[in-house]
Amino acid sequence: MPDPVAMAPGEPQSPVAAAAVPPSLAIVPPASPTVRSSAAPPVAQAAAQAAAQAAPVRAVITLPEPAPVPVPVPVPARPANATVATGAAAASAPPPAASRAPLLAELPADLRRQLPALTVGGSVYSDRPASRFVMINGQLLHEGDTVAPGLVLESLRPKSAVFVFRGQRFEMPY
Repeated sequence: MPDPVAMAPGEPQSPVAAAAVPPSLAIVPPASPTVRSSAAPPVAQAAAQAAAQAAPVRAVITLPEPAPVPVPVPVPARPANATVATGAAAASAPPPAASRAPLLAELPADLRRQLPALTVGGSVYSDRPASRFVMINGQLLHEGDTVAPGLVLESLRPKSAVFVFRGQRFEMPY
């Protein structure tokens, strides 16, 4: 980039020129052949150029445009009867809170007496339903398996199992 102080008076100045240089320190390039006239001596041309260069230099600083601020896109509300997940995603999604099954302790006493004894030996929970299992009364059971006559393991949750006994759903934490 050429030095803005040493430029000829007709040339455009650089936008980053910082300050004027006193004439005593200015470097004056030789005049081009088209500017030089035979009538004016070279000393007069140099003095005119020095006077033009002694004029204050204005600095022009152009700031970049500010970055646009991202605008969040509103997510439309989902109707209550809409289906969200399908396929494997629907199978691994936990049931909605509205379909919460009562706990085993919340069942009527006469129904609890009819249930067989349930001893949990351990369980494995996975996001993939096929990989979930529980050990109940020494049997390795998966979702949908029959534990005892009339008692079906409906689903496994991270720390509980949901059973159906004679049409009544209930949850047993372990």
